[in-house]
Amino acid sequence: MGDRNTKFFYAACKIRNYKNQINHLINDAGFPMSNEQEIREPAPKFYKKLFNCNSFLTVFPNLIVKKQLTTESSNRLIRPITAAEVKRAVFSFNPDKAPGADGYNAQFFQRH
Repeated sequence: MGDRNTKFFYAACKIRNYKNQINHLINDAGFPMSNEQEIREPAPKFYKKLFNCNSFLTVFPNLIVKKQLTTESSNRLIRPITAAEVKRAVFSFNPDKAPGADGYNAQFFQRH
C-alpha cells in the first residue's frame, strides 16, 4: 500500500513541477521565445518597466493608499517595544514550530 501512495504523490509532484515551469514567453514583437537564454534576458526588463514609478499607477490604479494613519496609530508604531510584548509574542508560538532560519523552535526561547 505504501509504494502505491509514494508512486501517486511522486507523479502528482512531477505534474505540478511541469505546470509551474515557464515554457515560452511572447516578446514585444509578438513572437514566442522558448530558449531558456531568450527567456532569461527580457524577463527582468519586463518587470522593471512594469513596476517603474510612472507605469505602476496606470497598471495598478487601485493600489493608491487613500487613508492615513491616525496620530494615535502612528505613535503606537514608533513607540519602543516592551519586554512584556516580546514575552507575549514568544509564548504565543506553538512550542514545536521553528519561527526562524536559525533552527531553534519556539520551545527553546520559551524555556530560556
